[in-house]
Amino acid sequence: MIARKDLAYIARFDFDIHTFEELPVCIRMRVLKEGKCLLSKDDDALYDLAHKTVQEFEDFKLRYEDYLKVILHG
Repeated sequence: MIARKDLAYIARFDFDIHTFEELPVCIRMRVLKEGKCLLSKDDDALYDLAHKTVQEFEDFKLRYEDYLKVILHG
């Protein structure tokens, strides 16, 4: 849990903070591909979460690609 003092300090900067689980699956995949883990207290849980995210994205991938085609081509 983040302390109020920590939140006050963080609020001084221009951050957009979300928990990983709250993000849409396509953003979570991007975080996995491009992001950097700064702290992990449980590597097994981290890998389980990454695996679950990849599986969820694979289920979603065809709909996401169709969406991108519609956006690109109208």
